Amino acid sequence: MRGPTSSAWSTGNEWPAPGTSSVSTRGMTERTRVSSRRDRCTWLLSASMRSVYFGTKAELLHAANRHVADRASARLMRRLAALGADAEPRRIVHTVVDEFLPTDKPRREAMLLFFAFYTAQMTDPALARGEAAGVPQGLAALVAGQIRRAQASGDAPTDIDPDREGAILTAAIPGLASGVLVNYVTASAAAAILDYAVDQIFAPR
Repeated sequence: MRGPTSSAWSTGNEWPAPGTSSVSTRGMTERTRVSSRRDRCTWLLSASMRSVYFGTKAELLHAANRHVADRASARLMRRLAALGADAEPRRIVHTVVDEFLPTDKPRREAMLLFFAFYTAQMTDPALARGEAAGVPQGLAALVAGQIRRAQASGDAPTDIDPDREGAILTAAIPGLASGVLVNYVTASAAAAILDYAVDQIFAPR
């Protein structure tokens, strides 16, 4: 089944149906034509259901984005819970940054969808919403909170700004993750870079 074309995202709420392209169907077998009609009916029905549940493509996009973010957050929370309540801040932050590197199928799919949503919002202002910033802001706040814990226990320098350090580290994750996705950098090299960045935050001065 063919998904919406790039023009469909930017011109109203019409979704292209399978079989409506300019490609000729001359010479198709009867079985293929039946399959094409079935796909078209399925697509139109699903488009109708999307309209009922989401109203617009922007609402559908952000519902999918929230779903991906919720799944990623759930995976991260399970990993953090496995560390135990007394896990040291450095270990928690290492776990946080590692979770968003595309080193296995679920994380790779999550990052691919993240970049798809991110690109759609950059190229079509109508799709951009402030609520989409919730995930990176939440991650930055989580990291900042762990830095403050470490500062209180003497495990991080007191002359660094936790909020800025959290924002910097969070901003570095997508850049390295995208590099892994397009083979500009290996997953192990990206992990080593993030580990270095985390260790610099918690290094004694």
